[in-house]
Amino acid sequence: EDTGIIIKDNNFTVIGSGMVIVFDGHHLHHNNEPILKQGTPMTVTHMITHVLSNGDQYNLTTRMVEALPISSPFV
Repeated sequence: EDTGIIIKDNNFTVIGSGMVIVFDGHHLHHNNEPILKQGTPMTVTHMITHVLSNGDQYNLTTRMVEALPISSPFV
């Protein structure tokens, strides 16, 4: 694909024609992985997911998204 991110300081900006998916597991809850048998599906809840496109920005420290407005010339 022709999509990626440019990281500067604690922010990244999405570039390209595709999308970037960010999984934020900061508030993640799941079943007790050590007691699950290998191959057993694990439950995961409270996973925050962001789907970002060209020009959108994500702050790695604050976990905040800054999305371009629909009227942006980059869309």
